[in-house]
Amino acid sequence: MGRLPEPSVPEPDVTDDPLPVPDDRWTAEPVPDDVVPARAGRVGFERFLIGFAHWGGVAGSAVGGLLGWVAPLIALAAAGWWSPDVRRHAVAALNFHLTWLAVAGVVAVVSVYTNEEPELVPYIAWIFPVSLGFPFAYQMLNGERDRYPGVIRFLR
Repeated sequence: MGRLPEPSVPEPDVTDDPLPVPDDRWTAEPVPDDVVPARAGRVGFERFLIGFAHWGGVAGSAVGGLLGWVAPLIALAAAGWWSPDVRRHAVAALNFHLTWLAVAGVVAVVSVYTNEEPELVPYIAWIFPVSLGFPFAYQMLNGERDRYPGVIRFLR
């Protein structure tokens, strides 16, 4: 058998441009005044803070009983002034946990003064915010709700 011939590659023609780019392609037209650009999806840090406000509140209630308000307050202080989405979610979660903190305080005062069922206070302060916080936080993060239902709006 003989040897195969060397493959021949034609030399590129430098004078011919394979993809001519028109000159007017990169010129931008002025944007009308009534056009408002659509806001893109939430960036990573905003998504983290929104999730931290909701799930941190539930975790704070589960671990500390009355500490569910701490995580939403941290999220509100961290980015509530520059992100309206983070502020809206943090205020909603904070109002929910402050409402249950107030309910637990009222139940504690009433149970001490009436001497009736003082052992219900830990359950009010722990079970309700945790058991109601899970589905509400999930629905808030998926965009199915705007607010937690049945809360006192301490912050707006």
